[in-house]
Amino acid sequence: MEIYKCGTLVTVKLANIKGMITCCSIRFDKVNYEITYFEGLLQRTIWVYETEFELNESETQKIGFKK
Repeated sequence: MEIYKCGTLVTVKLANIKGMITCCSIRFDKVNYEITYFEGLLQRTIWVYETEFELNESETQKIGFKK
């Protein structure tokens, strides 16, 4: 079984919410992810299955020194 790391940036498909994985829960053969996001000044969380979100790969950047 593979899981996503905490700190991974994702977008929840149905609500178009951009957030970060802050927890994962494994029960039997199912994995739930807690997504934390901000709505205005309020911090909110939502629990979703892997099929309900997409990775924000376009927002990731490599770090290091420029040549």
